[in-house]
Amino acid sequence: MYKRFPGRFLLFLMILPILPLLIVGCGNEKASSTVEPPGPLGWAVQSHLLLAKDAVAAIVNRTTGEPTSIPDFDLLFEAAARIDTSQTPAKVVATILALLGRASDFDCEVPDANYSLQFPNDHHLHPTMGFEWYYASFYLDATDPNGAQGRIAVIVSMQKQRVIGLSTQQQLGWSDNDSMLFVNLVTATVDFPEHKSITRRSENLQWPAAGGSALYSAPGELLYFECGSDSLSGTENVLPLAVSIQDGENISFSLTLRPPDGFAPENAFFLQGLPDSQFVEGTGLTSYPVPGIYYSWPQVVVDTSLPSAITIGGIPYTINSGKGWIDHQVMMQSLKNPGDAVSPIPFTDDPAPINGWCWQFFNLDNADAFTGASFQHWFLSTNPIFAYGYYVSPNTVLGTWDSIFIAGEMFLEDFRAFPVIVDDPSSSTVLFPNSWRYANVQSILGDPLEGTATPWFTDGTFNGQALQVISENPVDYKDTSGNHPDGVGFCESVGFERTDSYRMRALDFLNR
Repeated sequence: MYKRFPGRFLLFLMILPILPLLIVGCGNEKASSTVEPPGPLGWAVQSHLLLAKDAVAAIVNRTTGEPTSIPDFDLLFEAAARIDTSQTPAKVVATILALLGRASDFDCEVPDANYSLQFPNDHHLHPTMGFEWYYASFYLDATDPNGAQGRIAVIVSMQKQRVIGLSTQQQLGWSDNDSMLFVNLVTATVDFPEHKSITRRSENLQWPAAGGSALYSAPGELLYFECGSDSLSGTENVLPLAVSIQDGENISFSLTLRPPDGFAPENAFFLQGLPDSQFVEGTGLTSYPVPGIYYSWPQVVVDTSLPSAITIGGIPYTINSGKGWIDHQVMMQSLKNPGDAVSPIPFTDDPAPINGWCWQFFNLDNADAFTGASFQHWFLSTNPIFAYGYYVSPNTVLGTWDSIFIAGEMFLEDFRAFPVIVDDPSSSTVLFPNSWRYANVQSILGDPLEGTATPWFTDGTFNGQALQVISENPVDYKDTSGNHPDGVGFCESVGFERTDSYRMRALDFLNR
């Protein structure tokens, strides 16, 4: 392991004799007396944790007058010390970051309101920023080896997250690559008359500093993002985008997504994020406490002029046609509040016991599309506000998307229980919706949107890199308003497990 960073290992040997004194001096006496000195990976993460601890302590609780603290900090600090001897260092650090909550993207560059989006440069990953991902999902008309006709839906979520902040990186002389964690989450849902199933990709979690493999392009290059044996390979303007997943007989394919007819690659996406002052188009940026970049490609087409096949669970399928959706997002967590407001105080006023959302997109049969989200705070609501969304239509004259901000009501129905560890039926369970209904979803213009989304297959669950349980179902959308066509899309539910339940599971994993 140490051959990958000899300079850092020598630095570690130099500071090893005084490490206990340094830790005590930083205010973590318990950690220094109960934990063996960390290796270079653990030292780096602990250094970052101590800076995060200080940043959080600078936020004074207005009620008690006491500095704010990170819950279970000593346990996280001790877990970091064991990273170098762990069999799963990347999973350990991913879980530590998850438990940092609003401090998980501390000490990174932030795309705030003054950030100016520049394409094609912003299509590439942003190494100095926090949590970021490319999401590609598509649904395919397919034929099995026996000639039966059916359909397959696939989601690919290739992500990166900073393990240490910019200050710690500079201090240690780490590269951007070693300073980040990469993951690719993939599920495939098979919906044939005689066979319905969900298949999840084997874990693909890569931390280059711990021996993992990841590559990504820089501005001026063709788009590329590689995580282990999986990759996204595109052009200067992303599309056409080749999506390659190589997980043996489990899930393997190489498919290419191209723009819808009438769109040039540079115009095939639309901006999401905060709407403009007229509540029409998106600005492409989100605000504190989740600052970021957000834009999407609806109605992308699977290019079947190229050889198109997919293997799922050892069965090869021929792809006859398909469409999909792509997101590119930087979605960071921040200790800052909008307008520098005092409230909510991180870790004190944060939503509990439930903190989650339902997100969805639908490609409609007439080439329109819409997307949006509802949010869960404190207690589970089966009728949350559809607080955010965009309806888009192709502008056939300009070859661009006309978008407009939408909001309304949402009804979550047909709740079912699923294990929080998807391959362990004996684990505790969490309730996820399996039907989604929309009412009075509208913009400042146009007809109200009403309809129902029904899943292809009831189980859409998988585990993320930090043990979190996620549900993402391919769905059929049925319009009930008479104003819009039907469609196909995905409905995602995240954060429906109680936050205290997840925290207990995560800490138990770190303490093993």
